[in-house]
Amino acid sequence: MSRIKVKWNKQEFAVDVDLNEQVSLLKSQLLSLSGVLPEKQKLMLKGKVLQDSQILSQAGIKENITIMMMGTATEFVEPKEEIKFMEDLTPQEKALAYKQSEGVPIPAGLVNLGNTCYMNSTLQCLRRVPELSQALGNYSLTNPNDLTQKLTHELKELFKNIELVGTAFTPFTFVHTLRTTFPLFDETDEEGRHKQQDAEECLTNVLETARTQLNMPNATGWSGNVIEDLFGIEFQTTIKCEESPEEPPQMMVEYSKKLMCIIDNEGQPVDHLPDGIRAGLEGFIEKQSESLGRNAQYKKTQRINRLPGYLVVQFVRFIWKRASSVAGTKDVKAKILRSVTFPKVLDTYEFCSDELKNSLNIGRDMEAQVRERELEESKEKPKEHKSGTAEFGTGLDTGHYQLVGVVTHKGRSADSGHYVGWAYVKDDIWMKYDDDFVTQVTTEDILNLRGGGDWHMAYLLLYRKMQFMPQE
Repeated sequence: MSRIKVKWNKQEFAVDVDLNEQVSLLKSQLLSLSGVLPEKQKLMLKGKVLQDSQILSQAGIKENITIMMMGTATEFVEPKEEIKFMEDLTPQEKALAYKQSEGVPIPAGLVNLGNTCYMNSTLQCLRRVPELSQALGNYSLTNPNDLTQKLTHELKELFKNIELVGTAFTPFTFVHTLRTTFPLFDETDEEGRHKQQDAEECLTNVLETARTQLNMPNATGWSGNVIEDLFGIEFQTTIKCEESPEEPPQMMVEYSKKLMCIIDNEGQPVDHLPDGIRAGLEGFIEKQSESLGRNAQYKKTQRINRLPGYLVVQFVRFIWKRASSVAGTKDVKAKILRSVTFPKVLDTYEFCSDELKNSLNIGRDMEAQVRERELEESKEKPKEHKSGTAEFGTGLDTGHYQLVGVVTHKGRSADSGHYVGWAYVKDDIWMKYDDDFVTQVTTEDILNLRGGGDWHMAYLLLYRKMQFMPQE
């Protein structure tokens, strides 16, 4: 970061900037300092007006330089009170009405700093994991020059600031640190604008960075690492040679932080999430066979041996396809738009190893007995699970997971489009995080994010473990 000075009327601001960013980003920073809207600002250096699309360094901006700003701060005039019915309100007015009502307050959004919707949507869903926020709250930065420490610290600060501000928060420092730590997210096009990136890649890199830093003891965890406890899945993997039945199968343990939902299963389309997960856990690979002395086809089967506190599921919507053009053939990234339904409560039992199933049976059997007794006593349909979101280790695992977060992608191109985050609040209430514009939606809206057209379609799902709480 570099510090520059900006003179405006009789005031002078000291501003920390990234010289590789655009002038438009500097204008956004100056809005919070001066109250002058970006479109009303005119920035000048040595008599020349700076253009929004210019990169600061290329425009001649450097450490300790002074530039001039012209523009008048916006005055907000109190409008005359006018009676409006709810159906006549704009989405923005509805959001404000929710804030001022006795209902669920509308939380703060994140300002888009140039194709950062992939990051904004991902972070808003991660905020639905209170255990992560708690662990970050206890984190201390010891070496500011260590990028992994710096990014984890900035994640902590970002979560804290979102909770404290009453309006949309602009994540300047976090975006800069993310791009510095992972140059992939700092890629720009021919005009110097930052490219759209992948939400799953952002999630993976942020969690992996936090994993290296949050090695604090967890009383109810199994690994002593917060990220592994919250998101780590352990698989029991079997690899069996299809061409040599007498060759003994290979057994191994593998780890991941997500389940894959295959949408196009070798030409067989998938319509429902469990079918796609099942396809993601079984497949074929080619490798060297010692018994045959050549490459052979093997069937790889995975079963879950340990379930985490939170389950991330990725829809494999972006694939590489061979395309032909005048210049020849090449692989291009394409998007699968197919509709795939997903449930509010996901049952992972069928995807588990026999050992884990035996463990889950205890909670499942007790839960079934309670539901049966409630049905007999009430003579009506039992209510949904009374278990749910207690701290880990206080209840019995059943393999059930409740949907609490969704990241969607809208658009037909894999390298563009728009990401939005959706997070569960309570009952039938969800929040839609469209960057800095946040609105309240319902569960029905969430289940309609299944795809099949040009509307927002689910790309990442976040499920929270449900635990059965025996009644004393």
